[in-house]
Amino acid sequence: MLSILIPTYNYNCYRLIKCLNDQALVSEKEYEIIVIDDCSSSPHKENNEINNLPNCSYTELNNNIGRARIRNLLASKAKFDFFLFLDCDASISSDLFLNRYLSYCNKNSVVCGGTAYNQQDIHSEYILRLKYGISREQRSVEEREEVKYTSFSSFNFLIPKSIFDSIRFNEKIIEYGHEDTVFGYELKLHNYNILHIDNPLIHEGLEPAPVFLQKTKKSMENLCFISQESKYQKIIVDIKVLRVYRLFKKYKLTNLYIRIFLLFSKLIEKNLLGKRPFILLLDLYKLGHLSLTYKS
Repeated sequence: MLSILIPTYNYNCYRLIKCLNDQALVSEKEYEIIVIDDCSSSPHKENNEINNLPNCSYTELNNNIGRARIRNLLASKAKFDFFLFLDCDASISSDLFLNRYLSYCNKNSVVCGGTAYNQQDIHSEYILRLKYGISREQRSVEEREEVKYTSFSSFNFLIPKSIFDSIRFNEKIIEYGHEDTVFGYELKLHNYNILHIDNPLIHEGLEPAPVFLQKTKKSMENLCFISQESKYQKIIVDIKVLRVYRLFKKYKLTNLYIRIFLLFSKLIEKNLLGKRPFILLLDLYKLGHLSLTYKS
């Protein structure tokens, strides 16, 4: 019936697995939960307790293999016909979370449940990540359906094994950023249907602003790499920062923007690292680092 597949890295995900397992047991459906740690630098001992839960397994890799490859590895170990991929740094928002997905395990569609955020008692160092998540990731079903393929997220989705095996995650993308973008584009390219439903997972693992900015830089490097692959040339029209970059390049404004960006980059970072960050400045920050990556 259902294989629940969860990659983890430097995160205690036992509580999430316990909650999922409790819901799966009540459903009386066939299931398994497979968790693989991607060679954490600071592994959590409590994760080993996952092996004591029925139909659950937890293993630790000896080498870090990256965000795309570990998801492919999880899929290769799964035995059922439907895969539910979830990120480890999350919590369940409803007692019906698993049942809602189980009701779609008879369809030939990819099903995305969405992302939600807990806005209470957030320390100031996480404000940037929270504001970004709320403005760009926490979207209604209607908003996601309007751009169903670019709204795809590997954070919380159900996929038939047959569809996954025909696409798989691009293992050239090793570090953070845009493996979701490529997978969503592949779904569109192969004309697979995506259903967006109201079944969010709460994103708990917020990074401090300095870490999030470093990840943002890395994601721009990945985006630069992806956009230069001939297979993904059409992906440009779906990604706003790439569209703006190409527009600047067309009108020979790229070098001017880089000079302006470098002049004000410290002030932009000061705001983004502060208590009242502006998401518009994060967009300018992304464009600046994408432009610098193309130039290098």
